[in-house]
Amino acid sequence: MPAAGFWHWLPALTVTVCWGLFTLVWLAGAIYNSRRAPAVRERSAAVSPWFIGPAAVVVLGRLVPISF
Repeated sequence: MPAAGFWHWLPALTVTVCWGLFTLVWLAGAIYNSRRAPAVRERSAAVSPWFIGPAAVVVLGRLVPISF
């Protein structure tokens, strides 16, 4: 049985290889989808999503009691 100190690099290598493969597969998928994806139809929203979020926070801030 080899000394435990010899294998200290194995977990770091395993995690590095795992993240490297994850990044490689993610980038390959992103490139594939950017080239093969159908054209996006642009639609104008009646109300901007950037308005709905802050408005919901303000309304909930008024409705929820401070002691909650």
